[in-house]
Amino acid sequence: MTMLEVDDFNPTKISINQFFGIEINDFACAVATTALWIAESQMLHETEEIIHREIDFLPLKSNSNIVEGNALRMDWNDVVSSSELDYIMGNPPFVGQSLRTEHQSKDMEDVFGKKAIENKQDYVICWFKKAFTYIKQESSKNIRIAFVATNSICQGESVPTFWKNLIMDGAEIDFAYKSFIWASEAKQKAHVHCVIIGFSKQGQVSEKILFVNNLRYSAKHINPYLYLSSDIWLTNRTNKNEYNLPEMTTGSPPTDDGGLLLTEDEKNDLVSKYDILSEVIRPFIGAREFLHDKPNKYSR
Repeated sequence: MTMLEVDDFNPTKISINQFFGIEINDFACAVATTALWIAESQMLHETEEIIHREIDFLPLKSNSNIVEGNALRMDWNDVVSSSELDYIMGNPPFVGQSLRTEHQSKDMEDVFGKKAIENKQDYVICWFKKAFTYIKQESSKNIRIAFVATNSICQGESVPTFWKNLIMDGAEIDFAYKSFIWASEAKQKAHVHCVIIGFSKQGQVSEKILFVNNLRYSAKHINPYLYLSSDIWLTNRTNKNEYNLPEMTTGSPPTDDGGLLLTEDEKNDLVSKYDILSEVIRPFIGAREFLHDKPNKYSR
């Protein structure tokens, strides 16, 4: 029989020693470590109220396994073996193609390959691919994954390219929260349209759950457009003569290098000098102005 000293008594079966993470800079590592200690302290306090006795939390004996590094360039087995893990979750960065840094673009090439079509899509899909490659190893447990992402990964070209490849590789969506607005407390806050997607290897979860506007729906399958339906792949149409329409090569981004766009002050200054310009200068509203509540520009 093993004797347990009263001072070592701890009825909890979960500790921060079971949590692992990767952060790209030292400050983020320090914040994550502190947050885990605070969470552990709060949970131990709740446990004390349940069992009606004190649990010694200090000095801090538990470790937080937060590693500093680029998660897209690391072997995650160096942080924790896939044979010892049960869940992966996180909120990776959302960065569109036009806003990515050179290093982020190279990250995508490292994950998908230099000429992969996925490189045109949002940076966040790298974590989906990296995580699924990690859990596909023969030694891995039945690991389940969940990430917050921009809703663009479940729209347009992302579905018949990125998602089709991931599903053909053996992935399956277990649960999802359809598009919702995530607002911050910042003064110049941006409203980001997000989804939450849980996935794993095919055949692990029989009941799939979809959340839409706080309503819960159960089904046998969720497709990458986040509908309770079979997988479909809507691809771009190459036969322009079908409807006798001209070919569309791009959307409507301004490509004038700012030469045809005016700030409100510039517009007001021109109109005050040349009143007739009020008839030809019009508001210019792009996705950034519309989605992120940015001031309007004006085009001439």
